[in-house]
Amino acid sequence: MVGTGVSAAHGILIKGGTQLQKASEIHTILFDKTGTLTNGRPVISDVQMVGTDVDVGVGADTDNQSGGTAEHSEADILWRLGCLERNSEHPLAEAVVNYAKQHCPDRAWVDPTDFVATTGQGVTGQISGVRISLGNRTFLKAQNVPITAATETALVDLERQGKTAVIAELDGTAVAALGISDEIKPDAAAALRYLQQKLNVEVWIVTGDNRRTATAVAKQLDISMDYVIAGALPAGKLQKVKELQNEGKVVAMIGDGINDSPALAQADLGISVGRGPDIAAEAADIVLMKGNVSDVCVAIDVSKVIFRQKRLNLFWSMVYNCCGIPVAAGVFYAQTEVRLRPEVAAIAMAFSSSVRGDDVSKVIFRQKRLNLFWSMVYNCCGIPVAAGVFYAQTEVRLRPEVAAIAMAFSSISVVLSSLALKLYRPPEVVKKTPKQQTV
Repeated sequence: MVGTGVSAAHGILIKGGTQLQKASEIHTILFDKTGTLTNGRPVISDVQMVGTDVDVGVGADTDNQSGGTAEHSEADILWRLGCLERNSEHPLAEAVVNYAKQHCPDRAWVDPTDFVATTGQGVTGQISGVRISLGNRTFLKAQNVPITAATETALVDLERQGKTAVIAELDGTAVAALGISDEIKPDAAAALRYLQQKLNVEVWIVTGDNRRTATAVAKQLDISMDYVIAGALPAGKLQKVKELQNEGKVVAMIGDGINDSPALAQADLGISVGRGPDIAAEAADIVLMKGNVSDVCVAIDVSKVIFRQKRLNLFWSMVYNCCGIPVAAGVFYAQTEVRLRPEVAAIAMAFSSSVRGDDVSKVIFRQKRLNLFWSMVYNCCGIPVAAGVFYAQTEVRLRPEVAAIAMAFSSISVVLSSLALKLYRPPEVVKKTPKQQTV
């Protein structure tokens, strides 16, 4: 409850204690790129008309049709792309539609016919009786569309800038190369470094973009290409999760889209970005409501600290019970003639619970020196008093009501420590937000 409460206060919803414990055991994390490491608000940054040798830059006057035919000018192509993508929920489709609306404000929109979408590759359909497609190289090749040298040059140029490059096809001919950019989240690079260096977690990036684009993104996030999977379809992400699990690693998958759902469900711990679709949140064990990459650090940090302390608590509980119960039962009375009165045993239990309550405060306040102080008090004073070591000198007797009050104080201390969740301090990486970078 402490861990889930701390996490919820920071906008991280953990679905239960089992998931919290699993977070403390994570060895490897796979990050989807779009919408997870980036803001998920892609925009069209470049449009190069490769079929007509006309370059339409952002903000250019698309009413100028000097570079194309009267029937299929650059403005007409943009309008058809907007019509094709207008009913899609994919973030890249939204970028295409918004760009088309900006450059064709006076055109009436129509719905496509014979519409077909291929996951992770592209879409095709007919607009006013003309076939048009938009997708990556693999998709266009599957449509038997030849990719010319001019088209390939435009694609490579965009990909080297770290942009997602797609091709528009009209009636079997590649006519335009579109560059789509998305800003990397301000905390992404610092969060990935923290996971690697402070929490000793292996970090991977899986993306549907090709290797050139993935390389540019990995360079900005300071991730080795040995830990980047490019051109990953949903099945590819799922396969990578299984592969890492077969190596004996405990794997977490972080994504925000429907395409990530199979991998989220397969991973030992699925983490969904809150702005993603419901199916992704349903498949995940943890939901990041604010969508910050650094929130992953908080979730894992809290879980590791709590379960490290729980193991320590278990150790001391076993020591206490293995020693205290035999003394209370009189096992050593024949040798030591030590009597442990019921009220003394009760106050000893109260001290024990108070120390466990203070262990909770360690998670919340990280006051290790205060923990050490109370542990010393308990061990140096509580145990000898409970064993009657000072009775001959002090003749102090603990009345039952005193022991009852001590037990009540013990419970109250645990509750108060739990109520102090709002004072939890997340890792330093959460406070650092470097300037945004553009992909």
